[in-house]
Amino acid sequence: MYNLTCLAYGSDPDLFSYVIEKNYLPKGRARACRMEWREVDYAFQQLIYPFVDQKLANDVLSKSWVPRRRSPPPRRTTDLPQSVQ
Repeated sequence: MYNLTCLAYGSDPDLFSYVIEKNYLPKGRARACRMEWREVDYAFQQLIYPFVDQKLANDVLSKSWVPRRRSPPPRRTTDLPQSVQ
């Protein structure tokens, strides 16, 4: 878990500052996260990105993969168990 948390923190320390504040990542471990992120990002850009089908990637990224959250219908008191009413 520390490895993934470190990569997130290293990619954007301001956005992920809470991982340090809430002790999800030890401060000592966090010191090297920016460099670890740069190494992973560089490797991705050099070794993987050139082989990614850009049209397919754009199609995938343009889709909404999570359904929109809808409000639940209002509950009638008759729907509740007798102990709650």
